[in-house]
Amino acid sequence: MTRILLINQGHTDNIGDQAIDVVLAGFLASQGHEIVHAPYESRVEDRFDIPFDRMDVTQRIVMRMPHVMARLNRNRIRDSLEHTGHVDAAVIGGGELLAGHWGFNSALLTWCRELHARNVPILLTGVSGNYLGGLNARYYEEALNLCAYVSARDHSTERIVAEKYGVHCQYAPDVVFSYTKVFPESTDTECNHICELCVPVEFDQSSFASMHLASEHDYIDYLAQQLQHTEDDPRVIVTSTIMSDAQYPHHVAKELSDEYHLHAEARTGENLDQFIELLRMSSRVVSARMHACILGLLFGCAIEPIPFREKLKVFGEEYRSVDDIRPVSEASYAGLVRLNDAIEHAIR
Repeated sequence: MTRILLINQGHTDNIGDQAIDVVLAGFLASQGHEIVHAPYESRVEDRFDIPFDRMDVTQRIVMRMPHVMARLNRNRIRDSLEHTGHVDAAVIGGGELLAGHWGFNSALLTWCRELHARNVPILLTGVSGNYLGGLNARYYEEALNLCAYVSARDHSTERIVAEKYGVHCQYAPDVVFSYTKVFPESTDTECNHICELCVPVEFDQSSFASMHLASEHDYIDYLAQQLQHTEDDPRVIVTSTIMSDAQYPHHVAKELSDEYHLHAEARTGENLDQFIELLRMSSRVVSARMHACILGLLFGCAIEPIPFREKLKVFGEEYRSVDDIRPVSEASYAGLVRLNDAIEHAIR
């Protein structure tokens, strides 16, 4: 049996990352591979023996020192590969891996260098990100050229990889669009749309400047307007795709109830399965998280992405009016099939 190392952020409490992980692992296992997991990036600054004050700026300064973070990543990744043992190929992805702080940025190059040194074929799948230039660009160019296969989940990243880095790149919609094809039993339970689902992120003025929202009051008002599209005033459930995010959904639900008289309540700490159960109850999803929108579409919800980031604005333009998500799901699954073909070719 072929042993595949799957490297992504599925170990975090972000259920979008968890959904990516379970789809990739589920599909690859269905093709007869044995799957072992490793975190793409962890808090490498925690490897210091010095006890950091979490409010101290020292830690944040260290995280902006690329050579220090690269060294810490290398030590972490070498330990991980030593613990993992022999693998026939490594799949890295998906998600927004071509962006982030220096520790996150250096992870891709470090993984690729260490795997390449061990003659392990590297397949980078379903990634996205922006062109950052400078040292970031040099990191990514080297890493991408060490990969046997590269695919992007959006055409913007596809163009960046091809034009800025000179690397051939496949395109397929986000792997989470394949969730119901990889797990067809997930569609057995009937949906009962009795509420609307709100998935906000915490307000930060700089993040919402493009939406011309100058205060949290403006932001809550915006959410309330998005949630008042039906005459029967349905129940609103406010939640998060971050399992540890307990406070902000409760705050938003209280504001929606007190100030706008919506029947709002908060549900926090939901895992992926529980989040999908919320989607089965929901007619619409108003969300600042892309994977909440993707899963919403798969389970029959109308979506309203909150366009505070460019990727959500583009996502809304592309998918908000889609009546039949099946062709997108088929295209996503075809990308998984191409990934498996590339694995088989790489290990011959």
